Amino acid sequence: MDERLPAHIEVSGLIRAVEAAGGFGMVLQKGEKDAGVILILATHSGKNTRLWERMPQLDGSRRFTCTREQDAENR
Repeated sequence: MDERLPAHIEVSGLIRAVEAAGGFGMVLQKGEKDAGVILILATHSGKNTRLWERMPQLDGSRRFTCTREQDAENR
């Protein structure tokens, strides 16, 4: 049996955690409910913007990896 959380439950938990910390989270687009890709665009007051992607690793785990960062010079 697969022990991973379905994507929709994981996203719901992430949004609740962000909101509990005083932030704001929302879903921009939905895909596969159970095993979909999750991308997170994170920013703090319009600065330090980063794109996080849940990437499969060689050991079978799936952790979030920062795949893009906004260059402060190119704002």
